[in-house]
Amino acid sequence: MQSTVRQALRQFNSLSVELKDKAIVRALNDTIAKANTQSSREIKAQGYNLKVSRIKQSIRLSRASRTKLKAVLRAMPDSINLKHFSAKQVGKNTLVRDSKGKLSYKRSANSGVRVKVKGNTVLLRHAFIGRNGLVFEREKDSSGNIFKFRGGFERDKGKIKPLHGVPVSKMVQNDIVWNKLTDLARDHFPVRLQHHLRRAMR
Repeated sequence: MQSTVRQALRQFNSLSVELKDKAIVRALNDTIAKANTQSSREIKAQGYNLKVSRIKQSIRLSRASRTKLKAVLRAMPDSINLKHFSAKQVGKNTLVRDSKGKLSYKRSANSGVRVKVKGNTVLLRHAFIGRNGLVFEREKDSSGNIFKFRGGFERDKGKIKPLHGVPVSKMVQNDIVWNKLTDLARDHFPVRLQHHLRRAMR
């Protein structure tokens, strides 16, 4: 791509350095905007079950300027709770009391949380949906209090942890997604640079 850019700039030798830099800045920002739009499309195309709006929340753009002839798209490694991957509580848990009056719950064979991160839907047997729709997993061999959720009951066993899916940073590192975005940047930037250089000549 560097040789292509140098060739384009040589075609417009009559332009001042200032006008050339302005054209480069605009071409870089056009390219990074295009990559930003395309990134979510490529991620969805690879089967990741995450809404475009949530993908965009994890992408940061650093735009080019006259003092910084560089534009950067960063996919952040922030944790994404499984609630964003079509999480659904399934099965029925029944609250029961033993002969000593102690409360516990009886879980059905297929109870848990179904999620789809990529590909097939999976059942997480030890997971539950808690406050604000977040998905948690209870640690084994710990005790706690009974609490109510939606139409059933669960036992908060004292130690729980949130469950997360694949971060957008990992999705972008998918070979196909990465290659698509790299190809886009390589092909789109010279075209936009030519466009802005021609406009500067008017």
